[in-house]
Amino acid sequence: MPIFRLERLVTSTGAATRSQARGMIREGRVRINGEPARVGMRVNTESDLVTLDGEPINYVRRVVYMMNKPKGVVTATEDGKDKTVLDLMDDFAKKRGVAPAGRLDKDTEGLLILTDDGELIHSIISPVKEVVKTYEAVVSVIPAPDAEERIAAGLKLWDGTEFLPAKMERLGDYEVRVYLREGKYHEVKRMLAAVGAPVAALKRVAIGRLQLDPKLEPGSFRLLSEDETELMFREV
Repeated sequence: MPIFRLERLVTSTGAATRSQARGMIREGRVRINGEPARVGMRVNTESDLVTLDGEPINYVRRVVYMMNKPKGVVTATEDGKDKTVLDLMDDFAKKRGVAPAGRLDKDTEGLLILTDDGELIHSIISPVKEVVKTYEAVVSVIPAPDAEERIAAGLKLWDGTEFLPAKMERLGDYEVRVYLREGKYHEVKRMLAAVGAPVAALKRVAIGRLQLDPKLEPGSFRLLSEDETELMFREV
């Protein structure tokens, strides 16, 4: 049965943070079926009418955003030095408490998922799920002739780091596409460097079958459609 703490219901709308929601309830601004509510009460989202300042509150289970992360921004919720992806989000997303599902390096751009659904975040980043992430890279040197075969076999670096077998496609002399099933530190860059092709620019273009919206400019974001959200959950 869809029963939730009242504070969670209020915050799900993006109208307030958890502490602000408690303040609204104490001020008498929140009512359940016409009666003044109390902090900690539980509500049934199917049978109870909850209002804030007289307006009905509809429960939003989760929000999932797609962002085209720009270069120069760190994938974090806060940072004492650099601008973060959360700094680019609107107040609704911040009040929902969204967080990035995985990370992109500061100088890497492209598709990033941000959500308040902890289970989805875990599923996207978990190596057990092996969700394929697709990257397009501009390299400064043409990859070695056997680059595809070496990457497909699984690379082992001089420091002992081992990468799962992956796939590389050549898009041009200095452009490649790489498909990964894990997300180790600087994996694409280290992998391509190992086959003689240092990365000059890197962009993630897909997570599973979810493609980066070509209409999204760097630094912009949008909520996923219902179809896209279902696709994301089927992937993980």
